[in-house]
Amino acid sequence: MSIDPNIIIGLSTALGAGIGGAISYLAARRQYQVDGLKSEIERLRRDYVDACEQIEAFHKIEETHAREAAKLSNKTETQVKLEVRKIVEDLTGLRPDWSALEARRAARRVRTP
Repeated sequence: MSIDPNIIIGLSTALGAGIGGAISYLAARRQYQVDGLKSEIERLRRDYVDACEQIEAFHKIEETHAREAAKLSNKTETQVKLEVRKIVEDLTGLRPDWSALEARRAARRVRTP
């Protein structure tokens, strides 16, 4: 009893098409995931730059406030800054570690690939 060669060819063709289709499906699915991750990375990059710019803005506001408050009181700008930072830390539990320059540099590193 022998098997007709046309049946073997047909089964091989169907099996090859099935395997090829499965590989194409998996590749497309993987590419969809990669594209999703790329857009998430870009969103996080924008958020990071925004956070760096907000840190820089905090320091500008802090300097302006310290300068003006020092004019009205018998304190130095440094004393006023320390008092403001203590108040912020007491309210939020956070204290900025980065200076305005460090935040600007960090944002620049992320902006330029």
